[in-house]
Amino acid sequence: MDGDLHSLFPFQKRILNAVFGGRYSQVVFSAPRGNGKTYLAARAVREVIDPGGDHFAEGRDCVLIAATLDQAGLVFDHLKDWLQDTGEYKFRESGNKLSVAHQPSGVRCRAVSSDARGAFGLGARERIIVADEPGAWQVRKGAMMRDAIETALGKPNSQLAVFWIGTQAPAERGWWPDLCRSETAGRTAVFSWIGDPKKWKQQRELWRVNPLLKHFPESRTELLDKLAKARRDAMQKGRFLSYRLNVPTADESDLLLSVDQATALFERMPGDRDGKPKVGIDLGANRAWTAAAAIWPSGLVDALAIAPGIPDLAAQEERDAVEAGTYVRLRDTGRLMVADALSVPPVGLLVEAITQLWGEPESVTIDRFRMSELADAAPGWSPQARTTRWSESGYDIRALRELAFDGPLSVAPECRGLLAESVAAARVENDDAGNVRLVKHGTNNRARDDVAAAFVLAAGAHKRDEDGGSITVWTGGETIETI
Repeated sequence: MDGDLHSLFPFQKRILNAVFGGRYSQVVFSAPRGNGKTYLAARAVREVIDPGGDHFAEGRDCVLIAATLDQAGLVFDHLKDWLQDTGEYKFRESGNKLSVAHQPSGVRCRAVSSDARGAFGLGARERIIVADEPGAWQVRKGAMMRDAIETALGKPNSQLAVFWIGTQAPAERGWWPDLCRSETAGRTAVFSWIGDPKKWKQQRELWRVNPLLKHFPESRTELLDKLAKARRDAMQKGRFLSYRLNVPTADESDLLLSVDQATALFERMPGDRDGKPKVGIDLGANRAWTAAAAIWPSGLVDALAIAPGIPDLAAQEERDAVEAGTYVRLRDTGRLMVADALSVPPVGLLVEAITQLWGEPESVTIDRFRMSELADAAPGWSPQARTTRWSESGYDIRALRELAFDGPLSVAPECRGLLAESVAAARVENDDAGNVRLVKHGTNNRARDDVAAAFVLAAGAHKRDEDGGSITVWTGGETIETI
């Protein structure tokens, strides 16, 4: 494809017609890599700053928003190829500035980072804002930038249109994937090519969400080669789903549950609450949550967590780089509680919540080094100990994966949001002997994997009961006993 204004494919023409047609104030285009998104973003910019374009408007500029100026530079590379030799454009490139101006008219395009501080004055004279690859924007600052953009749309006498364009990944959750998965409605048009994870091995599905590749045989051959590698290698599968099917997925070797395992778990009909549950407990330290997960004999899973009251939930969301309102929504389900005015949730509060929600547990499993704290808060319980050794962690995680995929584990509706959020955040590491264990992702306990850690302990206890394995039990004082 060259820079000629009539060299667009039909789907590209439909998208740009939606951007500039006046019916929509926002247009979303999301597709896998290799489908001409950077090219189309550059074409949208050119339509505004090129007097030969159908949508050139004297006195109306363009803003390109990207995660970094280097990212924006990929769009500007196309513009330079098309416009630099005309002698009518001046490009400015430095460490903190990237812009191009049509000198006779003064119409220009400037690039800004996705930090919302660069949004001041947006909408005053812009014809279009091109929001490039929002999935790569910082989560919280990106959400603030989106708010600033949508506020700019409401300015009086504004002709502004916003063109959101990018692959969903690397964002797995949040406002950008939600926007990509929405439908055309009102003043927002959505063009999204998103694959079906259940059909990821099928070539027909690849061609459906990668329609541009039928015009480029070499790219099509490369995609089939990547598919073959993804079928053999779980690490390749995660990248393939994320960037070639537009289904954000971490490398499966790093996930607590694979896409298939998590899908099976959360789609299974909930079991009953007959009998007493086995409970796993993860006691938070410093800024972490304190959490518990319960598994009944039927396989039904319920979970709860207690967050510190200091800092408040909004501050914790910002610290953890999650979308604003996420923790508040989880609190409203009744499965995320808050220890008001406390920096560390007390163990007794968790014991009280477990008893009120689930009754007396059949067994309780906890990290060996926190057993005494639990014993002091619940003297009638006899907690089982687990360590952070590779062998014990590996057994528990393998148990969870097996029980999630093949059954009987199912999820209670009340805790679905909390458990899904934590499982999605949980990451593991593997050793050369095939063992696996949970690891913290990031600093300051930012990953909300505390519920997942409790879930792993409960699953291990459930599986050991099936297998008739040994357990280590607190017997009081400083002694523990293996039975």
